Amino acid sequence: MTRLYADLRFAADSDLPVLIEGETGVGKESIAAIVHRSSERSRGPFLPINCAPIPPDLLEAELFGVSPGAATGVSPRTGKLETANGGTVLLDEIGEMKRELQVKLLRVLEQKSVEPVGGSSRPLDIRIVASTNHDLRQDISTGRFRPDLYYRLAGFVLEVPALRHRKSDIPALVEHFFLASSRETGKRVKGITYAALKALTERDWPGNVRELRHAVLRAVHATPDGEVIDSRRIHQIETAAPSTAIAHTLFRGERELRLDELERAAIQEALRRTDGNQVAAAHALGISRAALRRRIAKYGLEKEG
Repeated sequence: MTRLYADLRFAADSDLPVLIEGETGVGKESIAAIVHRSSERSRGPFLPINCAPIPPDLLEAELFGVSPGAATGVSPRTGKLETANGGTVLLDEIGEMKRELQVKLLRVLEQKSVEPVGGSSRPLDIRIVASTNHDLRQDISTGRFRPDLYYRLAGFVLEVPALRHRKSDIPALVEHFFLASSRETGKRVKGITYAALKALTERDWPGNVRELRHAVLRAVHATPDGEVIDSRRIHQIETAAPSTAIAHTLFRGERELRLDELERAAIQEALRRTDGNQVAAAHALGISRAALRRRIAKYGLEKEG
């Protein structure tokens, strides 16, 4: 983290593109926001755009805009890139962007202009920050990601370590999330015991900072006004998680194991750990997003995805 903070200073003082790498839930958007707020563009807009859930044709219109008369029945619109003029755009999950759009984004970076669908090129003054939980160098070797775009985006590369590699940060994060959760909920919880904090610190947190935040929020909700969060409460929160309860039942040995139930439990756990992010959950399970969506429909897990 000390290395990351040092790199952040250099990135903030520059106007070069930034590529932020790290597992799902480590706080890449927060790092991007820090880069923006610490830069000369801080008075301009900061616009995060998730590239994963939007189909390629819709993402093109979303990013670059649509000119009047581009197609019958299609309303003209200003693209998000142009909306962010003078500021910073975060392209989250850049590794999910299709190659045909990668070409257009490369042109934006090289020419400092944007070309709406069916329109002509317009000048553009934005800073691009991209983030990914992919190994883009591996994606280059398999042909999924363009090397020329990678080197354009990687003006600065910021690597955000997983929470399990920086456990000394957990007490400060818990305090921050505890105070924020108390304000949001209006709960008058007195604090957290040392034993409860120790239990939180000892966990590996596969969902990283996002999972920790949700755990603290659940603990605040579950603690009566005027009491403190203790280790018993933390244990109750952990065992009350739906996927954990299902897995516990499956492996108690009380009955025969069923493969479909194991698969359902694994999908629930992946969705829980990734905060419902289907791209990240599919990556964690080692299957394609399409395969995950079929299984989500099969097991009726749409609300969890």
